[in-house]
Formats: sequence, C-alpha cells, structure tokens
Amino acid sequence: MAISVGLPGHFLNRRGFVKVDRRTKQRSPAFKFGIITCEPDRRIVSVVKNISPTGALLEVENTLEIPDQFTLTIDTEATARSCRVAWKKAKQIAVNFDSGGSEVKLDRQERPQNIPQERRQSPRRNTNSIGWIRLDSGFATRECKIVDVSTAGVRLSIPFAEKLPATFSLLFSKNAQGHRVRAIWRRGNQIGAKFI
Repeated sequence: MAISVGLPGHFLNRRGFVKVDRRTKQRSPAFKFGIITCEPDRRIVSVVKNISPTGALLEVENTLEIPDQFTLTIDTEATARSCRVAWKKAKQIAVNFDSGGSEVKLDRQERPQNIPQERRQSPRRNTNSIGWIRLDSGFATRECKIVDVSTAGVRLSIPFAEKLPATFSLLFSKNAQGHRVRAIWRRGNQIGAKFI
C-alpha cells in the first residue's frame, strides 16, 4: 500500500487503483508485542504492526480463533484495551479500540521483599504460545514454545536449545518472515534471546 502524494488521504492498492483512506487518525508503524485475551484463561500472542489512538493492525498465527471482541494488552503499555474487529485476513486483524473508558488497569501484584527487582528495560509478558525457529542455513522450521516475550527479547523452551546457533530467526506464525534473534543465555531446554 503506497500513499499517494498528489491526493492526500488516498493510497494505491496492489493493482494500482486509488482508494480513499477512511481512518480518522494516522497510524504509526510499530513493532510491539500484544496479548489477546479472549477468555479468562486463553491468551494469544500477536505482533502490533501499526497503531493509532483509535485502532491497530495485529499479526497473529490464525485469525479464525480470534473472536470479534477481545482485550488487547500491549507490551509497553500499563493498560489493556477493549477491541472490536474491523476486518480479518488469514494472519492479520484490523481492530478499533472501544471508546469511552475502555482501558482496563492491569493488576500489578506487589513483589515480596526477598525477590530481586527486575533489571530488564522492557518487562516480559508470559505467553506460553507456539512459535517456530528457522536456522539461517535453511528454509525448514522447528516448533518451539514461546515462554515470555518483550520488545527487546524472548525466552524459548525447546528440547535442543544447546544445539541452536548463536543467531537464528523466530517466527510467531509458521509462514511469517520471522525476526532475527541472538542467543544471550541457555539453561537446560530454555534459551533467552535478544531481537537484533
């Protein structure tokens, strides 16, 4: 989608036709992780591709399992947003944020005094979702479990963690392009990696 300079508020689609952009607010490109909460015990990991004060574009593995209304928690924000689906494609969802006090304060449990403080610059969110690893030398993917994720890095659980190279690609959906990561630490079947 290319924005037309000659016609403000219009863009060219893949076939070259001019279409009107009906968004009320301009969306900014983003690379943030979000957690979609559909039911109290069901969470789905997503990547926020772009965002505005009124909505966002999300990338997920499969949009068929996403209901028309859900709560979205974005990694860098302290509140969750109530969302309504505007449209769906195979792996993308456009959502509108519900207006009128739809933000929900997240519960922050007080940390006991004997547990050390978190030193990470961006907090991690537990996801426990499926992901895939693609090595630099090939096209094949291997399934892994994404334990938690932040804007800076990710913790993975995979049986062959000690055999992974220092850098590889992590895919949040099986046919996605993937995100390059570098291994920072390895413990048993878990690996901590940083986005590069």
